[in-house]
Amino acid sequence: MEGRLRMQRRRTNRCVVVGLSLLLLTGCTEAVTQARSTGLPSGAGADRGVTTERSPSPHAGGTLRIVAGQPDSMDPARSYLPWVWNIMRLYTRTLVTYAAAPGDAGSEVVADLATGLGVPTDGGRTWTYTLKP
Repeated sequence: MEGRLRMQRRRTNRCVVVGLSLLLLTGCTEAVTQARSTGLPSGAGADRGVTTERSPSPHAGGTLRIVAGQPDSMDPARSYLPWVWNIMRLYTRTLVTYAAAPGDAGSEVVADLATGLGVPTDGGRTWTYTLKP
């Protein structure tokens, strides 16, 4: 009797493990299928720079709708995800920032609220910026 009970437990445990594995795999393949069906990049490559505008608009203004995962933080001092940085560019200003340009041009540091990129003194421990009027 005890041997039969032990075998039933093992079989139940195996079924649970297999079931959870299948459930996990189903969730992963669904996300990949959805990303492929929209034609949009997903995963780590979704944050990479592109060489052209994704969907240029003939007019300024309007409503921005963002479909993305949960951001790590909307606080500029705490966020780490590049796609969140792109959203924060819409509501934050800094002394210097990256150029708002696609591709390699977007990695250039440019002045934002400052008139220039700053002047280092004290062996680079102190930086002086002049603010734009």
